[in-house]
Amino acid sequence: MSVLNCVYETVSQILRKNVEKRALFENLDIVMLALDEICDGGVVLESDPTTVVNRVALRTDDIPLGEQTVAQVNNKIDAYVQLRIIRFDMHTRVSRTFKVCKPHIG
Repeated sequence: MSVLNCVYETVSQILRKNVEKRALFENLDIVMLALDEICDGGVVLESDPTTVVNRVALRTDDIPLGEQTVAQVNNKIDAYVQLRIIRFDMHTRVSRTFKVCKPHIG
């Protein structure tokens, strides 16, 4: 039960209490990293949400764009592009899976 509470509290802190689908997708890389910090291969590594949040504190969103290094901006663009590719791929797979076929009347 403590692991489940840790996951909830960690995600809640990462998303700043805005636990919605859109916010989750926008921060999916950090949330997945947090889940990886909590457990690995079924083995619980950490159950303190504050420790997990501190380990995955990769937030460059709070730094104004003008103060970010070129590498930080490049990483942010790369992450955005990868997320868009994943979303497109998932959408394409779902569209192919649930494709509606018209019956042939003849």
